[in-house]
Amino acid sequence: MSKKMKRMALTDSENVATPYKKTVPACESCKFLVEGLKTLQETVENLKKEFNSTVSIQNDAVMSALAQQKIILEKLVRQDNVLTSVKQYFPIKTTEDLNTIESKIFPENTHLFITTMRTVLNHSVMKNLRYLLTTEIIMTYNIDGAHGKKGLKEFSKFYSALLESITSITSCDEPEVQLKSEIHHTSGLTNQAKFPFASSHLCCVWGCLKV
Repeated sequence: MSKKMKRMALTDSENVATPYKKTVPACESCKFLVEGLKTLQETVENLKKEFNSTVSIQNDAVMSALAQQKIILEKLVRQDNVLTSVKQYFPIKTTEDLNTIESKIFPENTHLFITTMRTVLNHSVMKNLRYLLTTEIIMTYNIDGAHGKKGLKEFSKFYSALLESITSITSCDEPEVQLKSEIHHTSGLTNQAKFPFASSHLCCVWGCLKV
């Protein structure tokens, strides 16, 4: 090949356009996208950490609440068992029962007897006193031991707890007055049931005297 033809071939090859000559703008765009992806990935990772932290805190709170609930339930079960064991002493039927319950009451457990008697009375001394003191006891005892009867005050620990249980369920400022009234009422009804003829005879006599 002549020198002239070689020069023409080189000149032509220099004028041929390189297909990858304008790739710089595309690389800049890629860098921008890569940076955006990195930022997005970091954001996602941070959100994951925050989510995991929140879930962990919530789990801890739930576990703590469950633990507290378990403790409360166990206390309630124990208290219910204790109250059930105290309820076995009621209703009081005999002097021996009174002696027994008096011997079972101590400063550290007085509140259990008060709570039990309050539950038994169920907001009504008049209706439910019989579930604490049977008719037999009421016919044998009154508060002070007057009129040939024995006195409930002799059993000081039981009597004090009984008055406290009445105070806690009524607005009465004098629970002893209310208790005395209910004992007297029950005793009167029992006497009427036992001696209906005597009661009607007394009423007739009283009516004649009034005339």
